[in-house]
Amino acid sequence: WNLICDNAHKGAAVQSCFFAGMLVGSMVGGWASDRFGRRLCLLVGSAIMLILSFGTAFADCLSLLAFLRFGVGVAHVSVMVCQYVYVIELVGPKTRTMSGKVQDLFWDIGDVMTFVCAYFIREWRMLILCCTLFFLKYLLYHRVFPDTARWLISQGRQDQAREVLIKYGGKKKTPLDSDHLKAMIESIYSEEKKELEYLNGKNHTALDLFRTPKLRKLTLILCFNWFVISLVSFGMYLYITALAGNLYVNYLVMALLSMPQLLFSWFLMQKFGRIFPFMGYMLLAGVLCLVVMGIPKEYSAVVTGLTIFGMSLVSCAFNNIYLLSSEQFPTVVRNIGMGTGSMCARVGAILSPFLVMLLPGFSLTFPVSIFGVLAVLAAISSLWLPETLNTSLPQTIDE
Repeated sequence: WNLICDNAHKGAAVQSCFFAGMLVGSMVGGWASDRFGRRLCLLVGSAIMLILSFGTAFADCLSLLAFLRFGVGVAHVSVMVCQYVYVIELVGPKTRTMSGKVQDLFWDIGDVMTFVCAYFIREWRMLILCCTLFFLKYLLYHRVFPDTARWLISQGRQDQAREVLIKYGGKKKTPLDSDHLKAMIESIYSEEKKELEYLNGKNHTALDLFRTPKLRKLTLILCFNWFVISLVSFGMYLYITALAGNLYVNYLVMALLSMPQLLFSWFLMQKFGRIFPFMGYMLLAGVLCLVVMGIPKEYSAVVTGLTIFGMSLVSCAFNNIYLLSSEQFPTVVRNIGMGTGSMCARVGAILSPFLVMLLPGFSLTFPVSIFGVLAVLAAISSLWLPETLNTSLPQTIDE
């Protein structure tokens, strides 16, 4: 559709439609997952994404393409949020950090596979069809994935939860004791029922995040960091297309750099806490972006290298903020807080195409300078967050 020069704003608008869909999906995905179960939402969300993404390859006008991309964004973030919760609920507290990093590692492997497909399939319609086919594998094997025992217990379906744990929870030579398991499930359900009765008596909203000075400060800092990380992360993904060097090599190097950093990030968060590793990633990424401004144009390869390395740092910070945020908010408003942060992230993602696709006409390094300043400010603001490593998490707003 010749979405360049005078039509560049149309390309940015279409790209923003995808992120706007993610904004809507972040609002309904968590609710649907809690209401109908992780397994069903994964299945339905994957099916919707498969159908709409398949249809994108046959879009014959720009408006239809924008509409389908919006739908794909809704389904995409719904599946992403549900899948994250699904995996976390399968493991115990001691391995949650590690399981989160393993998910991120497979995300990067998916990035590498996408770049390889894009290298060999240069026609965008065929590329979309090829990447869409990866979802068929999950739809064919959906019976393998049961609902999590945690969700089944929360819904009062104790017998089904016991069946799932007996089938998947034991070891090869040490099966779980059915009677002991039944008593444990009943005890957990009884405690959760009391907690739900307490929470139902107090309907919390997003306004409760600003009720006390301390919680208000935490909310503003976290929302600002969510916004900046998303703006910079998605913006840099789009900005790489304007850098020197081979486009496919640039993307591949960026993905490969993120993979070892995930393991290093996991070690840092376990050893030094949540705040300083997160702050370090954001600060270093921001400084690299600002350094790019002072490099002469003839050193385009240096600009490309620093930008790619900075993007890999932002990706690690993006992965870390999920755990960081979940440990900052008290239990009674934790889901609301995470949802609010995710919404701020989608706002940043919606703005990123306009910064990257329109401002380079003014200056190639100008978008990167904006990213650098915001990243440094976000890093500094994170120092006002309390450390939560090996601490008891707050349950109520008063705490």
